[in-house]
Amino acid sequence: MSSENKSKDRLKTSPGEIKTLPTSEEILKLLECPCCLEPPVPPIKTCSTGHIICSFCRPRLTRCAICREPYTDCRNFPLEAIFNGCTIACKFWGRGCHQIVSGDKFVEHVKICQYRTLCCSHCHDTVSPVEKYVEHLKEKHEAIGYDTEQEVYTYKNCVSDLYNDSRFPDQYAIFDGRYFIISVQIRSQFLNIWLSIVENLSTLPADYKNGENSEENSLEEIKKRAERSHYSAVITISSETLPVPVAVWSIPIYPLQNGEPDSALIVNIPINPTFRGFLTPLESTSNDGEESAASDGLRKYSWSFTYSFSKVIDDKQ
Repeated sequence: MSSENKSKDRLKTSPGEIKTLPTSEEILKLLECPCCLEPPVPPIKTCSTGHIICSFCRPRLTRCAICREPYTDCRNFPLEAIFNGCTIACKFWGRGCHQIVSGDKFVEHVKICQYRTLCCSHCHDTVSPVEKYVEHLKEKHEAIGYDTEQEVYTYKNCVSDLYNDSRFPDQYAIFDGRYFIISVQIRSQFLNIWLSIVENLSTLPADYKNGENSEENSLEEIKKRAERSHYSAVITISSETLPVPVAVWSIPIYPLQNGEPDSALIVNIPINPTFRGFLTPLESTSNDGEESAASDGLRKYSWSFTYSFSKVIDDKQ
């Protein structure tokens, strides 16, 4: 380059302007969770010294895998923007999924990928394919449920601790020829209830392109099929002492996934005097056979709720 061209180049350069960028390999190394060694899925949190961790690994760890400092709620927004702008192969590529999606659609795809694995909420075993989840609940956890379709289903259980977080056994039910899972837990002084469908929405119907994967089996097409075949549930809680239901909720149902679904898909019931009003106290006895005056937090209660399913098909889509 001549001295004249160099002079012109200097005139075009702004103070602090970046003239070169790291190689793609160096950038990819930055985009790696130190725990699972995979691209860090947003929200990307950091420890107190700045090391990152992906949203999949964060719930399982409290201290940084590199420096052992505690994790914080601070997010690395620049790395999140880079991740969302990348194209990424599905994390279940080795299991047979050959989808490549943009970073901002990655989490959506992983949740409904037909090759995804599920982590059992009770024993933490890995279950795959998704359709075997009900079989796992029956064989390993002796889960109870409904193997025939009903108009109204009942979930019944007993609880002895109203104040500490706990997860109750999942129940399965059949509706419209499909399995559904009913999940219940106590979390932060709330009773949470949600339902999930055990189905691979990314599997095309048998009469559609002969059941073979095609370009139409994209995330957008999968979401459209989910919207066209929309399931919802009505949950009713009542008390043995009241002739009318205490409360009724209607919530949508989406594919079974790891962890809890979005808050909009969960019924949240505060554990307060109103909640205890539809609990049935169970008599507790002491060693000599007499009734004992157990405290409210330790006394056992029987409780139940009913639920029913509905399906709305929009032929216009």
